[in-house]
Amino acid sequence: MLLSDLEIGESAVISDMSKIDKSFRNRLMDIGIYRGARVLLVNKMSFGKMLVVEVDDVEICIRRTDAERIEVR
Repeated sequence: MLLSDLEIGESAVISDMSKIDKSFRNRLMDIGIYRGARVLLVNKMSFGKMLVVEVDDVEICIRRTDAERIEVR
C-alpha cells in the first residue's frame, strides 16, 4: 500500500522509501519521515494534490506524487 492510498484519519508505518531519490529522501528523514515512522493522514488538500500527514505530533505537507513513492503497511 502507498502513503497516497491512506484515507483521512488512517495511520500506517512507513515500510519503504527507496523509490525516492536519495537527496529528497534525506530531507524527508530530517523532518521525521523515515522507514519505521508511524504516519497519520490528516487531510488531503488542493484537490488531492497535497497530503497533510502527522508524524510525532508534527503536521507536514507532502506532494501526492511523492506520497505515491512511499510504501506503508
